[in-house]
Amino acid sequence: MICTGLGARLRAPQVLYEEESYDDVVREAQEIVELKGALQYIGIDPPQRHDVGATLRAHQDQLPDAWRKKLVRIEKVSASLFEERAPVFCGDETDVIPASDLYDREDAERVLNWTTELADYMNTW
Repeated sequence: MICTGLGARLRAPQVLYEEESYDDVVREAQEIVELKGALQYIGIDPPQRHDVGATLRAHQDQLPDAWRKKLVRIEKVSASLFEERAPVFCGDETDVIPASDLYDREDAERVLNWTTELADYMNTW
């Protein structure tokens, strides 16, 4: 398994969800699906950016079959959560809206589903 602490990492956003800290759920999810550990596992130095989808694609021949079959989906989830990175940390700086007001239960449920989905892929390694 490429991420031995994955079980604990998956529990963290669930606890935040139960506390209705939805912006923190999104923040934790982004870190979980960043997938830099997967790149390191196959000997690739991860890029400095947080969306590693393009790097995974460039090295797809080194990925397990299960990952190659789902690569488009993995890239989409990674890109979607990357887009949330600045707002979840800083809120909407233009309209001065804190991150806690930008995310709701539906957002948290969506990213919890994504983290579970990607964790299932990680467990196939």
